[in-house]
Amino acid sequence: MFSFEDTGLIDYTPFMARSIFDMRGLGRLMLLVLFCIVLWVVKIYNQIPDASKRESGPRNPLTLVLLPAGVTNQYDSLALKAISGTKDRRMVQINNATLMVGETADVKVQDRNIVVCCKEIRDDSVLITADDKPMELKLNKH
Repeated sequence: MFSFEDTGLIDYTPFMARSIFDMRGLGRLMLLVLFCIVLWVVKIYNQIPDASKRESGPRNPLTLVLLPAGVTNQYDSLALKAISGTKDRRMVQINNATLMVGETADVKVQDRNIVVCCKEIRDDSVLITADDKPMELKLNKH
């Protein structure tokens, strides 16, 4: 059974009640809501059983399930997949990598990684260097 004496809040109740009557409007409402929340938390806390009272029976062991390996995309060459973002903050997706101007990433092509650096993003193309060779990739129009 819940009682104020068990919580130690009985000492603060006159102070809180006096403060509520000194306040006006929204402040009074907020303090009342806070006081109700504190009482609710204390009530719930008193309903939690002690660790010494818990049953110590056998527990179910944790089992892990391995997920099958995901399918990875194989790219034959560098391809511009998408251009997104605002004019000030453009991003491009080249094969499996997303880049902004000035960024460098390892992009998977066939069985090897190519170092790609994004130099300039245009409306329908991007200027990059791939393994220090400059090139322009255009967006495929479907």
